[in-house]
Amino acid sequence: GVLVAALLPCFWMYQDVGRRLHPLSHDAHPYRSWLDTYADEEFAASTARAIEIVTTVAATADEPSRHHMAQAFRASAGHEREFFAAPLISRR
Repeated sequence: GVLVAALLPCFWMYQDVGRRLHPLSHDAHPYRSWLDTYADEEFAASTARAIEIVTTVAATADEPSRHHMAQAFRASAGHEREFFAAPLISRR
């Protein structure tokens, strides 16, 4: 449970960022391939499946396990947030 919870932000956040930024993509965009990958409907379906897996595991887990899953999710999401924020921080 902890492992799947820790992996979920990798799906969920990349899919969200890819979907939001994809409208800005164009043929010469340096991250076009990345944006195409994470805005793709197949990746959105994979993300929905990952959310479903974590939800199912959490629903059947005991309270200590759910607590550890939540901690892992938050830690992983924090690392992803820092990854995306790094270019903004380096500009300061």
